[in-house]
Amino acid sequence: MGLLKWLFSSGNEPGQQQAAVATAPPPPAAAGTNGATAPATGGNNSMSNDLSHSHENNRVGPILRSGDVANAAVEAIEIDNPGKDIKVEDKLAYIRISVDNECILKRETMEEMLGRPFEMRELEINLSSFAGHIETNSDQARFYFNKSV
Repeated sequence: MGLLKWLFSSGNEPGQQQAAVATAPPPPAAAGTNGATAPATGGNNSMSNDLSHSHENNRVGPILRSGDVANAAVEAIEIDNPGKDIKVEDKLAYIRISVDNECILKRETMEEMLGRPFEMRELEINLSSFAGHIETNSDQARFYFNKSV
């Protein structure tokens, strides 16, 4: 089968090309596999059938631009989420904070960590992204999942 197939308009009039669809041939099967493909193995970016790390898909939390607000958020999240496994990844330009299933960040705790008044809208200004769903009000931000793996 060819790599490129031209589709014509509904009237099938020659010369009136409607769209092009590229199709690639299937990859060759490995010797002795009868066309079956094996799951990818090795490396950090590979997919596998190993479910031992599936719980890591339940991590939620903010991704903040580096600075005073991000540093205060790391400390505040540790206080506002007692007993939870909190993972902090400092990527220089931003800080990713993640917690299993639910992450709470309270205005009052941010004020204590910053040593000044804090409004939750400041969090939104510094929030590059986040994992999970988010609920915010004037007193706290909540990052969460409705369902867990």
